[in-house]
Amino acid sequence: MLVHRRVLLALVAAALARLRAGLQNGAGDVGYVEAVAGEVDAADRADAPAVYSGRLLARGIETWGETDVTGPAAHRLYRARASRVYLLGDGNRGVPVT
Repeated sequence: MLVHRRVLLALVAAALARLRAGLQNGAGDVGYVEAVAGEVDAADRADAPAVYSGRLLARGIETWGETDVTGPAAHRLYRARASRVYLLGDGNRGVPVT
């Protein structure tokens, strides 16, 4: 999901959903995450692009450095820290994951 960074700057809470499909009928699962989100702070900004860039390299895409996510750059890196995690259970009810 792509969300414009001005929208993210206004949010402190986030909700994520993940659907794992493509399995045999009835074998897929859905996960929901409640999280607190925010832009990666300056103290972690030097290391954060390396984590993201590892994923880019695996796909053959040019990597990012700190200058690609600061100052006049068009992109920023955000982090979401999960506060609650659920799997969709019987009767479409969220079952907490502990």
